[in-house]
Amino acid sequence: MKNKKYDKVLIVGGIFLLFALMSWFIAAGSYTSGEYVSSGLLRIGLFDVLILLTYALTYGAFDIVYLFMIGGVYGVLSACTSYRKLVSKTVHFIKGKEYITMLVVTFLMGLYTSFSNHVLSLLWVAPFIVTVFLKRGENRLTALSAAFGGLFIGYIGQTVGTYGVSTLLNTFELTVTSGIVFKIILFLFTYALFNTFAILHMKNSEKVNELKYDMFATEKVDEKEIPIRKRRKIWPTVVVLGISLIISFLAYISWSDSFQVTLFDQFFTSISNVKISDISIINSAIGSFNAFGKWSDLIQLGFVLFIASIFIALLNKMSLHDFIDHFALGMKKIGKIAFIYLLVYGIYTLVTYFPWGNTVLNAYLGSGHFNVFTILLFGFVAAFFLLDLELIATSVASFFSIHFADHLLASSLLLHTGFAIGQILLPTSFVLMIALTYLDVPYKDWLKYIWKFVLSLVAVAILMFAIMCYM
Repeated sequence: MKNKKYDKVLIVGGIFLLFALMSWFIAAGSYTSGEYVSSGLLRIGLFDVLILLTYALTYGAFDIVYLFMIGGVYGVLSACTSYRKLVSKTVHFIKGKEYITMLVVTFLMGLYTSFSNHVLSLLWVAPFIVTVFLKRGENRLTALSAAFGGLFIGYIGQTVGTYGVSTLLNTFELTVTSGIVFKIILFLFTYALFNTFAILHMKNSEKVNELKYDMFATEKVDEKEIPIRKRRKIWPTVVVLGISLIISFLAYISWSDSFQVTLFDQFFTSISNVKISDISIINSAIGSFNAFGKWSDLIQLGFVLFIASIFIALLNKMSLHDFIDHFALGMKKIGKIAFIYLLVYGIYTLVTYFPWGNTVLNAYLGSGHFNVFTILLFGFVAAFFLLDLELIATSVASFFSIHFADHLLASSLLLHTGFAIGQILLPTSFVLMIALTYLDVPYKDWLKYIWKFVLSLVAVAILMFAIMCYM
């Protein structure tokens, strides 16, 4: 596998410039009451490019801070002997059980992501999984599949998750449980197909040493060379990471919308009402935090990871100077991922302010003839031109609600499925570009690896939705 260090930057940067250029030739527009209305040409100038990137940095700041916090906590962890011992024990534990580990990890991460209200809420677990698989001698594509595959599986097979679907559901007057049987079937097929190709790749690949591509690789610990007073137990670090993981699980599931569970809302209200001299002590001490289930952005999880890194440093008796050094080094390492994220977000900002892509999508939709394959492909195409499902829904949902009124549930599922498939294939996918950049996997190599899975999934999706619509 050849390493093309800047291929993702060149691809994403090239798309950004191409989209800016297309604004000179394709009129912008939007739908009003199901009818497309042109806004004329909204040309992007050179100064506008800088402004759009500045907007991207502003609007994407919460996610970017979250990425830097992931880098910081792993910068601290990789310097701790307790974490290095944890990695070594995990690597030893999965020896001979790599296939089972792939199945378990992708299922658990996929299941949670299918429930979640943010596809990146478990991203911070990925570096640990990458390290473990690379240390087992698996190649980068296998490590990427294990660490990020669950995110793709869960988003394609989204069951009661609310990420990106609020506008679509509200416009179509659907709920998160609408079509739940078909969502579960799609999740299971996606999981089975993804792991079939991932395990076949593992079987056909020789053991390699690609640890140089792991930005948080750890060295094996030999405790005989460590003075007794400096030896650290694993369990305190595991406890901190475990608590952080539990918080991640609880905070990013829309409990009231997806499961009609109001326990966390009630608890948060109760502690918010605890006052001393008319001062809400808990609210004042914690600040702008929400109840579990109401966390919709990643800045709060970034704060949790920062606090976790402090506890890990204290439990491992790391000096303040070393903590700052390792945390800063981790943030520096994650910088290239934050940069590619900013570029992709720049494209998103561009298509939001200069919506010429709506004209392309309007031409695609034409008179509005419903067809399973047409709508599935539309979701995929829209993922390239608009990048965000909420933005797509805002743009075309009124058209769908009028022209496809007899197939709103199917349209919703098809649009989401087509879009989600785009997230595993297109260079305008936030998750894919993060994953490829993390492991320096060339985009071309990823396409060679994943195309069979995508074609198989498309075939299954078309058959499933055709049965749904015409049975």
